[in-house]
Amino acid sequence: MFETVVTVVGWICGELTRRRTGDDVQVVSFRMVAQERRYDRDTGEWSDGERMFLSVHCWRTLGQNVSASLKRGDPVIVTGRLYHREHLAEGRQRLSVELDARSVGPDLSRCAVMVSREEKAAA
Repeated sequence: MFETVVTVVGWICGELTRRRTGDDVQVVSFRMVAQERRYDRDTGEWSDGERMFLSVHCWRTLGQNVSASLKRGDPVIVTGRLYHREHLAEGRQRLSVELDARSVGPDLSRCAVMVSREEKAAA
C-alpha cells in the first residue's frame, strides 16, 4: 500500500548479475539508463536530454526469464516499485535509485523479438 509504482523505458547498460538471498531466493539485477529525447521543431532534429541511471532487481521467475532473454544493450520497459537507498561509499554518503521490477520486457519500438512459450502438458 502507498508504493511508488513507475514504468521506465530505457536500455540495459550493465551486465546482468545473479545471486541468491539467505532464504535461497534468486535475484537478477542490472543497471539501466533512461534518457529523454526532445524534438526541436525549428531544426527538425532530435536531441538527447537528461539521463537517469537506476538499478533494477528482478525476483524469482521474473529474474530467471530476464536472465534467459535479455542482455546488456537491450532496450527495455520496466514496471515496478521505485525507491532510493542511501549508503556510504569511499567515505561519502551516496544515494542510488532502485526499482523492484514487477514486469520487464523488450521495447518493441526499438527491436523485434521472437517469443518462446512453454507448452503446457495436457491434463
